[in-house]
Amino acid sequence: MLGQTNLVASNSDLPLPNLNFAADGLRASLQSFLRQFDTFVKNGKEEVISKRKEWQKNLAELNETSSKLKSETEYYQSEEANLSRTLDKEKRRIAELKSEILNLQNGNKESKDKEEKILQQISLVREEIRKKREERALQVKALKSQQVLNEPELNFYEDKLALNIIGDEEDRITFLFTNIDAKLPAREFKFTVDVSQRTYKVPVCQPMVPQLGSLLQSLNESRDFYSFVKKMRQEFVKSS
Repeated sequence: MLGQTNLVASNSDLPLPNLNFAADGLRASLQSFLRQFDTFVKNGKEEVISKRKEWQKNLAELNETSSKLKSETEYYQSEEANLSRTLDKEKRRIAELKSEILNLQNGNKESKDKEEKILQQISLVREEIRKKREERALQVKALKSQQVLNEPELNFYEDKLALNIIGDEEDRITFLFTNIDAKLPAREFKFTVDVSQRTYKVPVCQPMVPQLGSLLQSLNESRDFYSFVKKMRQEFVKSS
């Protein structure tokens, strides 16, 4: 018992151990880690911003290409319709000339000179119709070839850009957009262009945009349908 008491008294005289947790080194390591982490976050933000800008640029290019392809298709269809109407008029002219010839054949001999002139006119008209038929056949062939090429791309762009082009009537085209209002992606923005006359009109625009008058005037002056559609979509975005 006495020995244990002496041992305790002896131990109490010993100095306490000096523990060094290397606090300075730990602090330096932590600061280094925080600097590396800040750099990582900064680089990540810059990469996200760069990719977003590239995506927005690609989307704008897709919008432009889609509108241009659709305008070209509408142009070819309009040309085909105009040519068909011209051919119908020429057929009526031939029928009228044939009727005049029959009437002249029942007349007197003095009418033969006039009959010969009419026959010459018929020959010229037939030649003109033949050429126009050949031209129409080439245009129809080119139109069909172009439609085969354009249709897949137009479908792709309509799906990606949420744009639907509708031929409501023979001389009216409606452009319907969605995915413009971020809060209501299904909300429709549309306008209808009346192309029945030389001066285009927009009888329907929902919602109404303040710049419609000036944009329509620019369209009628420049005939740049593609730019008009693009600017109308931009106005819808502003109003959403």
